[in-house]
Amino acid sequence: MAWPTWMPIVARPAHWIDWSSIFREVIPREWPKRLFAPGSQAYSDLIAFGEALALARDFASLLQHNIWPALDANYRIFMERWEGVFGLQPDGTSDQRTSRLIAVMRQRGPMTESLVKAIMCRAWNTDDPSAITIVHPDPADVAAATPTAEWEYAALQTQMHIYHTAEGAEPDYGLAADLIAKNKPTWENWYVGRYNHGKYEGSGGPEGGPGGGVGTYNHCTYS
Repeated sequence: MAWPTWMPIVARPAHWIDWSSIFREVIPREWPKRLFAPGSQAYSDLIAFGEALALARDFASLLQHNIWPALDANYRIFMERWEGVFGLQPDGTSDQRTSRLIAVMRQRGPMTESLVKAIMCRAWNTDDPSAITIVHPDPADVAAATPTAEWEYAALQTQMHIYHTAEGAEPDYGLAADLIAKNKPTWENWYVGRYNHGKYEGSGGPEGGPGGGVGTYNHCTYS
């Protein structure tokens, strides 16, 4: 069977089921034996009908293999259409665009910590939410705080830091920033980074004074 030029991909993938052979065999069986002689015009019409059904099934296979962004890795047939549905700009690499779409699709319903992890883990190029950890101020600490201005109190309630659980990998900061912008409530502040605590290097102590060495700042985060 010739592969039609109107298909969205150039050639039929070799790993697909050979529907043409199946329908060429099955369709003639639907008529009584010896009703159409092999080689006759009527028999050729049956084979052509089988080929048409095979093309329809191939198109269904195309949808099955590529309709969702995570499955559309090789051909990117529907990516721009999905981006149009969600109002996303087609920026970045194909992998980044796929990650962005998956994250936005997962944001269905109320925002929860589990959902935030499922969305933001894409910034670390993984589908495993346990690969990242979320920390935020303890409500008891917020209640005990005595901020000097209203904005300080608001900041205490809305901070959230997202980091690599094993502190072993940097996120894709560009993708992380895009996911944060697309998903976080406007009144909150989300930060991402490799570490739970910010790292600094210098010839001295916490502010670069005497003492030397490498230390950490408590919950210094990256936006």
